[in-house]
Amino acid sequence: MQTIPGSLDIAVDNIPLEHPNCVTSSFIPVKPFNATAPPEPTVEVEEFVYDSTKYCRPYRVYKNQIYIYPRHLKYDSQKCFNKARNITICIEFKNSDEEGAKPMKCIYGKPGGPLFTSAAYTAVLHHSQNPDFSDEVKIELPTQLNEKHHILFSFYHVTCDINAKANAKKKELLEISVGYAWLPLMKHDQIASQEYNIPIATSLPPNYLSFQDSASGKHGGSDIKWVDGGKLLFKVSAFVVSTVNTQDPYVNAFFRQCQKRETDMSQSPTSNFVHSCKNLLNVERIHAIMSFLPIILNQLFEVLVQNEEDEISTAVTRVLTDIVAKCHEEQLDHSVQSYIKFVFKTKACKERTTHEELAKNVTGLLKSNDSMTVKHVLKHSWFFFAIILKSMAQHLIDTNKIQLCRAQRFPESYHSELDNLVMVLSDHVTCKYKDTFEETRRANHSVARFLKRCFTFMDRGFVFKMVNSYISMFSSGDLKTLCQYKFDFLQEVCQHEHFIPLCLPIRSANIPDMPEYSVTNEFCRKHFLIGILLREVGFALQEDQDIRHLALAVLKNLMAKHSFDDRYKEPGKQAQIASLYMPLYGMLLDNMPRIYLKDLYPFTINTSNQGSRDDLSTNGGFHTQSTMKHANSVDTSFSKDVLNSIAAFSSIAISTVNHADSRASLASLDSNPSTNEKSSEKTDNCEKIPRPLSLIGSTLRFDKLDQAETRSLLMCFLHIMKTISEETLIAYWQRAPSPEVSDFFSILDVCLQNFRYLGKRNIIRKIAAAFKFVQSTQNNGTLKGSNPSCQTSGLLSQRTHTTSSHEGHKQHKSQTLPIIRGKNALSNPKLLQMLDNTMTSSSNEIDIVHHVDTEANIASEVCLTILDLLSLFTQIHQNSMMKRVFDTYMLFFQVNQSAAALKHVFASLRLFVCKFPSAFFQGPADLCGSFCYEVLKCCNHRSRSTQTEASALLYFFMRKNFEFNKQKSIVRSHLQLIKAVSQLIADAGIGGSRFQHSLAITNNFANGDKQMKNSNFPAEVKDLTKRIRTVLMATAQMKEHEKDPEMLVDLQYSLANSYASTPELRRTWLESMAKIHARNGDLSEAAMCYIHIAALIAEYLKRKGYWKMEKICTPSLLPEDIHPCDSNPLLTSPGGGSEWSNCPVKLLYPHVTVQGNQIAAYLLFQPHS
Repeated sequence: MQTIPGSLDIAVDNIPLEHPNCVTSSFIPVKPFNATAPPEPTVEVEEFVYDSTKYCRPYRVYKNQIYIYPRHLKYDSQKCFNKARNITICIEFKNSDEEGAKPMKCIYGKPGGPLFTSAAYTAVLHHSQNPDFSDEVKIELPTQLNEKHHILFSFYHVTCDINAKANAKKKELLEISVGYAWLPLMKHDQIASQEYNIPIATSLPPNYLSFQDSASGKHGGSDIKWVDGGKLLFKVSAFVVSTVNTQDPYVNAFFRQCQKRETDMSQSPTSNFVHSCKNLLNVERIHAIMSFLPIILNQLFEVLVQNEEDEISTAVTRVLTDIVAKCHEEQLDHSVQSYIKFVFKTKACKERTTHEELAKNVTGLLKSNDSMTVKHVLKHSWFFFAIILKSMAQHLIDTNKIQLCRAQRFPESYHSELDNLVMVLSDHVTCKYKDTFEETRRANHSVARFLKRCFTFMDRGFVFKMVNSYISMFSSGDLKTLCQYKFDFLQEVCQHEHFIPLCLPIRSANIPDMPEYSVTNEFCRKHFLIGILLREVGFALQEDQDIRHLALAVLKNLMAKHSFDDRYKEPGKQAQIASLYMPLYGMLLDNMPRIYLKDLYPFTINTSNQGSRDDLSTNGGFHTQSTMKHANSVDTSFSKDVLNSIAAFSSIAISTVNHADSRASLASLDSNPSTNEKSSEKTDNCEKIPRPLSLIGSTLRFDKLDQAETRSLLMCFLHIMKTISEETLIAYWQRAPSPEVSDFFSILDVCLQNFRYLGKRNIIRKIAAAFKFVQSTQNNGTLKGSNPSCQTSGLLSQRTHTTSSHEGHKQHKSQTLPIIRGKNALSNPKLLQMLDNTMTSSSNEIDIVHHVDTEANIASEVCLTILDLLSLFTQIHQNSMMKRVFDTYMLFFQVNQSAAALKHVFASLRLFVCKFPSAFFQGPADLCGSFCYEVLKCCNHRSRSTQTEASALLYFFMRKNFEFNKQKSIVRSHLQLIKAVSQLIADAGIGGSRFQHSLAITNNFANGDKQMKNSNFPAEVKDLTKRIRTVLMATAQMKEHEKDPEMLVDLQYSLANSYASTPELRRTWLESMAKIHARNGDLSEAAMCYIHIAALIAEYLKRKGYWKMEKICTPSLLPEDIHPCDSNPLLTSPGGGSEWSNCPVKLLYPHVTVQGNQIAAYLLFQPHS
């Protein structure tokens, strides 16, 4: 065999989508195209995708071509032709088999030749009677095909022995015909891609198509002679690439019936049409439908509207469901979505519309007994709702009803069908969620999206009614799954772009414009969407932990969305939005007993509830049942007036759904305020208005809210307080009862405690500890709560019991830890994700730093927000609540704060002292003592800036005292500062270089104050600092003997006696001695210290004249000849009488409680100095 050399160069380049001078596989130019400009034209290669789901997509361009591939010819046994060795095939496309019919010019030519030719020839295989061909012939098919269209194959023997001297006649016989074959394209009105084996005829008579059935190989006719007895000698393949002709028999039959029906639309669909429609359910390959998806769906929706028979409508809807389900199974949802967005056009026939017919028939499918169909409808309900919405919008535009008011846009019949659809679907969601979780979850989300978008087109009152009806299908006793469905629904509905305008009321005389602080019928009448959300959040707070997390996450995310909305940047708009969330404050008040903060929170709880999920957090001596100040009634249904007053919805009768039975666990607790509370409510000039009854009711649960829930609630509350208008807050403070205002400050205390600054080291330590605990729990298989004891154990002890210090100045460390309680917290996906991200990712350092910065910023923001609230309150109030305000100010020093935040605290306290000097320098000295204690503690702070600020505040305080006393002295501040130093020596161990530095700063302020230069104030300050240093020196001596308890106590006793002229300081040092004795186990000595303190107080009361001069009755346990009243000068009056009476006056101290009569008896055996 002769070898012909050659080469083939292949270059692979990355061609951009906007490649110029490009033509399609049909040689149609693609813009931009310029044949004369470079580069040379590029041809797109046709992709032959054989039933591949990955590349299956609807046809978007016109293509109608067929590729012919001659495969094999078997001519070795034929006897009809003498020479049939060098064979070529001429391929032609004809539309008639009549004699003289010419071929059509529709065969693509070869490169360099014309675009279309009338014939194509295969390559000649030399001296082969059984040639195999490898040629490809591309033919452009006409749009309309009939049974006469066929491909004609003409076989020729090519002569090779050409003699130059041969005559012209011989030269004309270079190609000798050796047979003919033909291939009809249409068979049973369908074209197919397949391989054919066909016989070959020796001649080509007229009407030759009638002599052969190419598909079956049968042939007949007496006027034709077949080669080799009519055997199937020729093998040929055909591949159809057409966006016009389908190759699936069911789809083709459907298209044929639709084409026939278009000739007479007035007639009802025939049985053949119904049969062809139902046969679409038998299509096994989705590719056949996907290629013609827009055409099929358009035809189905057209039939749905034009038909009036229920059977056909049901069949069409079932086919729609099946098509969408198959597309989803093959992950082709994007094609269905593209159809809805770009192709679908609503149809209307008489008064029948696509949206109404579809709503009616989908409801019918949901009521059917076919479980598989019901599952498909639930799972793909998004498709039907999307079609209904687009049909509604197009219908309003086409009929110009968009100009009408919303109540007149759609007929009552459509409202009824839509309401039935939503209610039937909600029944399936609430009843079948266990068996069909994925289907019901998708259906729930689809309903939410649908109703959210219905606000754009429909009467909003009607939409509100459907929202309320759907939510009413869920009850409080539902499992976590249904609660998750409910809050997923609410979250989607509340994500409406115009949620705020929808929540704002229409101005009318029936709806007064005044703020509300409870979820009442009046509130829901004015603000329906936010009302139903807050109502369900309130109910969720009475459920289990997982449900509470879901509800709070929805609420917090919605509030965050509004705060970042560019449309509501102005403070006035943010304030109006915050007023919508004010009932959250009432819910926080109702649930305050569930936030356990022993030292800060005044409420108590009842630990007798054995069913509590968190019994560990209810110990510690709280055995009295709390009084529920905010008791409310339970009514979860909205009245008819609520919905009728919204969005012009006044003509539709709304049936309310009573949830009293399903929410029996939330029955209200009726509690009447005490007489003292009632009288205290009238201290101000304005009338006090208690909080109205809420739809949520009072809490009956006593299990604790975990740290995440508490922080979420408090963060929402603080955001409201930060953005709400000052006028609204002032109006609330003026009208709220005093106990409720006190509770407001209790919430601020809880906020400070939960958002206190921890520092980077503590945060990292806690994250690491939590991660280790989760790892160990996972390894032990207890992550999902397999170990019952895990439910009452935590990451660390929930409460770290420490020795209590002066008036609770040391806080429980456990309040700063993330509390993890067994299954409920460890199954929290957010916590696990945070732990996984911070501890296992490669960028854990960056994540931890970000987390630390976030916590620090939150702590500072909380601090500044609370300071603003306190400042606003002090500007308008001057009453007994100032003591409560001062306690909150002091709490800033008792919990950790950053140095930056403390600067603002000091500035705010300077204003407070300046405005209320009499509270510190007149009357009882409690406020002054607490102030001095906390400020001096800050003087020992590790931050120099905090030391400077504390020293400045201390100097400012003493100067105000000096000015308040008309520039005479600073006796009170002097005494309280010395007392505070004495306390801090025992409590905080002050006296180092940092404290000495702060004293030096205070002296420098006094020496540099020009206004006080001519007064004795600098000398007073200097004397005070000198006395403080004296106390510190004595303390240093005590520290030298700290390992000798007897010597240490003796030094303290001497120091206490040195303050004989100052009973308060003497009492302070006696208390310090009692602590040392108690620490060493000397309980009797500690008791005697407290008895000394009792005697000092008794002497003070005597000199103040609070008791009359009477003989004290000696207890029977003493000998008759002993006169205790005469044996101790502290308890004896100059006339020999006693200041004690028989009245059982009690003196209460941290560890000892004694009667006044017993004090005298104890003092008989204790010498006095």
